[in-house]
Amino acid sequence: MIKVNIKPLSINQAYTGQRNCTAKYRNYKMHLNTMLPSKLDLPNPPFVIYFEFGLSSKASDGDNCIKATQDCIANKYGFNDRLIKRWVVDAVDVKKGEEYFKFRIESINSFYCHDELVANACEDYDFKKCKEQCIKCKNEFK
Repeated sequence: MIKVNIKPLSINQAYTGQRNCTAKYRNYKMHLNTMLPSKLDLPNPPFVIYFEFGLSSKASDGDNCIKATQDCIANKYGFNDRLIKRWVVDAVDVKKGEEYFKFRIESINSFYCHDELVANACEDYDFKKCKEQCIKCKNEFK
């Protein structure tokens, strides 16, 4: 995952009542644009995006941070966020001043075992034999 050490901006902080961008959101976009890696190898769409939000407020919820952050990422890497068809979001409690977010974008057709890419939909992979093919599965099924 790519980690960006910036407090994720909630949708409430990003827009005024009529969906006009706030100064806080414009500032967030500017800072995030400089903090994100300049290039990102995107897989073939449709996408699944994984987010982990480090939030210091117990009243915060991770899904409130998705839209503003996702829009900045899509803008930075030149894709339409409508290509994202699945979201996986985790919220982690952190101390004030240690807020962050992480993200990863994959093809929705990727298959994982123990958080490791093992196949894409177009590849042959025998998931029934995963315990023989995957070192972590071999150890787990001993």
